[in-house]
Amino acid sequence: MTIKPLGDRVLVQMEEIQEKSAGGIFIPQTAQEKTQIAEV
Repeated sequence: MTIKPLGDRVLVQMEEIQEKSAGGIFIPQTAQEKTQIAEV
């Protein structure tokens, strides 16, 4: 399947938010930052 950009638009796939920190502590959704990370 080939995907072509239309005009000024870019197709991105949002990365999933980590629910557990690197130290193994679970982070509740109310304390998580809303990240703006995506793969183009």
